[in-house]
Amino acid sequence: AGLPRPVKISLVDTAELAGDEESSLAAADPETGLPGQLFAYVVVKDPRMTVVPHFFSAPECDHLLQLVEGSWIPSLVGQATHTSEEDYGKGSLENTLSKTRTSWSCMIRYAQDSVVERLEHRLSKLAGMPLENLERMNMVRYAPGEHFDEHHDGKFRPVTIFVYLNELPEDDTAGETFFPVLGVSFKPRRGTAVMWSNVVGDMEDSRMLHAGLAPSKAVKYGVNCFFNVNEMRHLAQHTPDVPLEDLTTVHVSELGSKSSQVVAYRLCPNPKLIAVPGFLQTAECFALLELAACAGKTEREPQGGQMLASRDPFANATRTLRLLKSAETP
Repeated sequence: AGLPRPVKISLVDTAELAGDEESSLAAADPETGLPGQLFAYVVVKDPRMTVVPHFFSAPECDHLLQLVEGSWIPSLVGQATHTSEEDYGKGSLENTLSKTRTSWSCMIRYAQDSVVERLEHRLSKLAGMPLENLERMNMVRYAPGEHFDEHHDGKFRPVTIFVYLNELPEDDTAGETFFPVLGVSFKPRRGTAVMWSNVVGDMEDSRMLHAGLAPSKAVKYGVNCFFNVNEMRHLAQHTPDVPLEDLTTVHVSELGSKSSQVVAYRLCPNPKLIAVPGFLQTAECFALLELAACAGKTEREPQGGQMLASRDPFANATRTLRLLKSAETP
């Protein structure tokens, strides 16, 4: 952006904003994991930027990290090189790897469990936008040295809420979210939400250019919560069911019978449906089934009819109910 940039940078630390109330605000309900009383602070008036300390409680932050453990992939960047201005305004971008973004990401499914669902409703209330316009929560992870260079979230996203899921060591002076045009930087504090608008009227607000600075000593976790101009949860219209006799049967195992390589086959362009025969070897399948069976045996059981909510409010948010035998699946 060609806008002037201030020399003096203001660091926003929500622990200092809360002051003596910090410890009470950080307390979460031991039974439900819900946060206590929430306070919103307007830290920039124009463009309006708001922070909410402990918007996600500590148990909720930990729960999100547990949900995505082992599912991280390299972060992608939306490219608009071959799209029109109209397509860009609608968010029709192609996601690709880029040297400007070296972090890792993981998308959470809509209402993946009861905790995610209540967080989505809380985000909708804070943003003042319909729940249907909330994109899937996009978890991000920055190891020391990993970064996301200056970028804009796009005018197709009227509101962004970024929530920090952990804190960095006090001697780690990096890792902030930096807005160079506004001259303001936000220190990661677990559970803190930072909210801003990406538009002025129907135009993209260039002042909202920002960067995810690399931490220097520890891993930083956060979650991007984008509100889109489109209804994200109602993209496809209901269509009549296809009669059974008109269905096409695909024998996935036969697709790769003549190939010694792992090949992906696109069965349907829209919605995109891909089959990869031989993706796992037989021994790998049995190993995963054995791991799942062992995990089911080690789950904690209720004691005296009560769950161990005080130790982990979400211990039973996701449970393995039963493993299907091979004869029970298609």
